[in-house]
Amino acid sequence: MRCESCKSHHPHRRLDKDEQQRLKKTGEKHPGTFWLCTGPLAGGECRTLRTGFNSMPFGPPPRKLA
Repeated sequence: MRCESCKSHHPHRRLDKDEQQRLKKTGEKHPGTFWLCTGPLAGGECRTLRTGFNSMPFGPPPRKLA
């Protein structure tokens, strides 16, 4: 999948239960539909959120899961 922060294709993974709960606290009704970029970034992974069909579901700028 393409990542809007990395500007290239990187592996993504589904959110785990803890990450889904954190996203749900922000008001998101369907956190199970999101994917998290695991692309390399200085100090860890990118962690930009997307859905399967929409690379920027929140609009610019890309939203990351802390």
